[in-house]
Amino acid sequence: MGLDLPSESELDSIVKVVEGTRPTQDHISVSKMSYSDHQKARAMVGGISTPRVWATLTLPSTLFVCKAVENYKFDGPTTTVVENMRPEARRNMENGNWHPLNSALVRYLLKIWVFLSLRTG
Repeated sequence: MGLDLPSESELDSIVKVVEGTRPTQDHISVSKMSYSDHQKARAMVGGISTPRVWATLTLPSTLFVCKAVENYKFDGPTTTVVENMRPEARRNMENGNWHPLNSALVRYLLKIWVFLSLRTG
């Protein structure tokens, strides 16, 4: 086709750009995400980060009137996500009965996220 293949140095440059690019899902987060915060809630599900990722989709408390935030205190969106999971699923995650990939894919998280997106901040 008459197209030259990239040189070794060009390939290295391309790899560096790709590795330095943020994942495409970053744009959906409303709040900041960290893999090291909310350890108490994450420990309740065997340490997986899926509930934390879902929690970043909820509205931050700064968007609400202070009086509402004071009257309706909660541990945070990650804990709310975890506490609203089916007890048997959470027990399997916490006890290590489920592999972390199975835990991360548990279908109840979608239901919980829809519910939480309508009522928490």
